[in-house]
Parts: sequence; structure tokens; C-alpha cells
Amino acid sequence: MAEFHTSPSFTLKDIANILKDEMPQTKSSLLSSLVEEAGHYDPGDHLTFQFNNSILFFCKAKMMEDALSTYKRMREQSIRPNLHTFCHILCGYSSLGMYREISILWGEIKRRLEYGEISVDRDLLDCLVLDFLKGGYFSRVMEVASYMSTHNIYCDKWKYRQVFLKLHKNLYRNLNSLHDKTEAQSKRIEDVRAFRSWAGIK
Repeated sequence: MAEFHTSPSFTLKDIANILKDEMPQTKSSLLSSLVEEAGHYDPGDHLTFQFNNSILFFCKAKMMEDALSTYKRMREQSIRPNLHTFCHILCGYSSLGMYREISILWGEIKRRLEYGEISVDRDLLDCLVLDFLKGGYFSRVMEVASYMSTHNIYCDKWKYRQVFLKLHKNLYRNLNSLHDKTEAQSKRIEDVRAFRSWAGIK
């Protein structure tokens, strides 16, 4: 049989080819599985996995600059990020309370979803809603909730209500009687009211 080398570039596809060449008459289920798997093998998947591991490491260590540098390098090398890439970055931002950055990340996630580059994932969207609630980004909360509704994804309104009541129960109530509210304050009050109505909060 052919000699196996332990080169980093030696892949499942190489193994399948060796088995196919050496045992052409064999009806082995292992051989069939390897050949089938090799047909779907994409070297880019391995690189994505490696980059994701680095991003996850930096995010867990709360080293977001390094995580984002790794993500930038990933894009420069035309390696497509996947759902795990964005989940890692989201968790890193969330652990540091970087809600503005999460809002920017949501914009990129939306684009990837629209182009079909990543799949719609309920857990990711649920985390986005919770982070936007914690950060007081109610327009973003309603935007993600609307996206979930459009794609028939379950929204746990009870959970979102509890988070709101814990963090923002009296938010802007004192401003309702003021006549000199700024445009930004008026918009935020409107967003809070929209959320309260959607979540069934009296």
C-alpha cells in the first residue's frame, strides 16, 4: 500500500484517493464513506475552522482587537466566515458590554443572511435581542424581532419581558410629561413604547 505522510496539507481527500487506487475492487463501507466525504471536501472549511478557533480564543480572553484583526485577516484571504465566526464575536462583545459594536455587527450579519452566506439561526438572533435589550437599543430589538417573525422563528416574549422589567422598568416614564424633549429622546420613547406594546407590557 502507498506510504502515508504526516504533512499538514495531507487531507481526507488524499486518503480517499489512496484507498480508491489501492483497493478498486473493495466494497468497503469505509471506502464508500471516504470517497463520498471527499467529494464534499472544501479546503476552505479547514481554514475557516482554524480562524474561528483563533477568534474564539481572543474573544474568551476579552482581547477583541486581536479577534477583529484575525477576522480582518480572514476576509483579506477571501476565507468566508460562517455562523460560528459571528457567534464568537457576538459573545466577545457581549461579555464586555459593547452594545454599539453589536449593533454594527448586526448590520454585517444581516448582509450575510440576505446573500445566503450564513444560515438563519434562532440562538444567534435570540442573543442579539437580549444584548440590544441590555444596551437599551430598542429600535434594534424591534428590528431583530421583526426579522424573526418574518422567518417564522419563535420569539420568547416572556423572557424578553423579564429582562426589560429587570433593567428598564421605569425607563423614560418621567420624560413623558416633558414638552421640551429632544428629537432623540422622542424617538427612544417611541421605540420603548413599541417594545412594551409588542411584548405585552402594560
